[in-house]
Amino acid sequence: MTITVRFWRRLANFEPDFNKRIEKKFSGGSAKECMAAIDDYCNHHDLAEYTTPEIINVED
Repeated sequence: MTITVRFWRRLANFEPDFNKRIEKKFSGGSAKECMAAIDDYCNHHDLAEYTTPEIINVED
């Protein structure tokens, strides 16, 4: 299973820079494993530099 999240780099005024989209994939044996990895990633995600990650795709 793979879950893909996306987020954008922020501009100096903290608005999203829609020209700088970032996607990150999290893979695991189950949805629970993928979501645990995403949760851990979000605990260290720099919200001053990037927007909040959002799930955009789930592949079984």
